[in-house]
Amino acid sequence: MNSFITPFAAASLCCWFAVAVCGESAAATSPASLTPIATLRPPSQVERFAAHLDAEGDLLAVGGGSGSFLFTRLDGGGRQWSTNIEKLHSSGGWAEVDIDADRVITSAPGGGGVWRRQQPGEAAPQLLADLVLANRSSHAQAGEGVALEGEIAVVGAGNNDFQGRQSVGTVSIFQQGLYAPGVFDELKTICPLDIDPGDDFGDNLALEGDVLAASATSNDAVGAVYLFERNVGGPDNWGQTAKLVPSVVTSPRSFGSDLAFDEDRLIVGAASRAGGHGQAFIFERDADGAWHEAARLLPPASYRGDEFGHAVDIQGDLAVVAAPARFNEASVIHGARAYVYSRNLGGSNAWDLGAVIDVPPDFDGSEFAYSVAVMDQNILVGSYIRGAVYVYAIPEPTSLSLGCVAGLTVFALTSTKRRNVSAVDK
Repeated sequence: MNSFITPFAAASLCCWFAVAVCGESAAATSPASLTPIATLRPPSQVERFAAHLDAEGDLLAVGGGSGSFLFTRLDGGGRQWSTNIEKLHSSGGWAEVDIDADRVITSAPGGGGVWRRQQPGEAAPQLLADLVLANRSSHAQAGEGVALEGEIAVVGAGNNDFQGRQSVGTVSIFQQGLYAPGVFDELKTICPLDIDPGDDFGDNLALEGDVLAASATSNDAVGAVYLFERNVGGPDNWGQTAKLVPSVVTSPRSFGSDLAFDEDRLIVGAASRAGGHGQAFIFERDADGAWHEAARLLPPASYRGDEFGHAVDIQGDLAVVAAPARFNEASVIHGARAYVYSRNLGGSNAWDLGAVIDVPPDFDGSEFAYSVAVMDQNILVGSYIRGAVYVYAIPEPTSLSLGCVAGLTVFALTSTKRRNVSAVDK
């Protein structure tokens, strides 16, 4: 296929880090603005393209209303991308995506699908498994959340009935090789006992190793994230080990609007709705396995209904939080943004704002930053209205000339494993 990849002139980003480190509080008050270095588009118009993003290694998965697509980065800087854009399927909805090595899970009618990316000599990506929920009510919203790691695939079904409880939502866990080699079979369906009808359990999912996070954004009118771990309660059982709630509530029915794992860290979005203000939280797991709130992320200026926290991602000491609809108090559009936070900028273990990603110069309207992902040395920001993914560069730490802080590495993206399932208002 022909590539629709548009390069931009690269911006000078060293000032971002120099100001953030040398200035006593500049990271919180003078964040730099990043400029896109490339734009990714599908070969033809796709409804809701870039509603969801996930990245791992040099592979980017982009979900849309009429298909999911795979883009391959050819250079570490993110300026060159393969012209072979792989299309996975036609979903007819808001396609969720999650990558694990050379495989991708996507939402699909009835549940989800696991794909293997195109191999040499093959004409297209290969569908490895259809994940169809065994017990799905007629009003269930199957595939609202999906996640994949190793032999485990999970599919959320908002409003699904469960054991006589109406419209509570469920998460179904599939395991490959359970009964036959290479085959995904449904292992277990879960729904916490304190979930009520309309709590939206299973809308957003994230999977890291043997830990599964599932949101219920309307639980107790605030929202909650439930954590399950493999082998808790028996071999291959997935038992609940924690329920995370926000320390501060600024908007109702919002906590868990998006989730992303990076090893022992979990970032949770709490997008502003119903006139509230958005926020995001970073949780960390300690040596004893307990999860605790490590940081609360806020924008420098908050506008009611800006949906700050709608999409989030985290990798190493870098976190990105999207606000796709920034309005002022009079509901006048301000333009959407994504915010970049770094750990240790303002002190040990402190997370501070290092940069702001504004709408590109040619962009007009809201819903920029509807989805975000971190890809090693790149940040990716999606706009489903424009139908594009904008690529931004994170400079190599060795290229910085900070002067006042010799030899300091500001962004050390050391983690190689990450999971993200971008959220969307259904």
